[in-house]
Amino acid sequence: MSRTAAAAFFVMCGACSSSRAVELDVVMASGNCQQTHEGVARVTLSDVAKLRGTQLLGGESTDREAGPSPFLIVVAIGEKPTAGYGLAYDGAKLDGRTLIVTVRETAPPPDAMTAQVITHPCLVLEIPEGELDRVRVVDAAGTVIGELTR
Repeated sequence: MSRTAAAAFFVMCGACSSSRAVELDVVMASGNCQQTHEGVARVTLSDVAKLRGTQLLGGESTDREAGPSPFLIVVAIGEKPTAGYGLAYDGAKLDGRTLIVTVRETAPPPDAMTAQVITHPCLVLEIPEGELDRVRVVDAAGTVIGELTR
């Protein structure tokens, strides 16, 4: 098969795919959230403030007056032995009624001078409104970190 024919085949197959890219907003990326669990969970704006170790002043009354709160998720990778670890958002795609979110763990370089402190990296993402049944978060290798139903 010629290179031109192969390229055309892959372009046509990509057009036949039922998945499409979706852009998400990163609400917070922190190297040290105030939590100890791993995985994926739905959170509120007040929860996000607590993850930062702060408090949302007047948030409860503002949330009710402003209408429904955004669909936010936190992705956490658990305890790490030093500073310098984190999570990065790599992209998302809609596959049917499932949103597949890809994140990547970042780590300090092996020769980095880091604080010797236990950290809990996390990433908070806003999920767009739409006809979703499920949100699945995977790492760069495709391993499922966690899953939520809407």
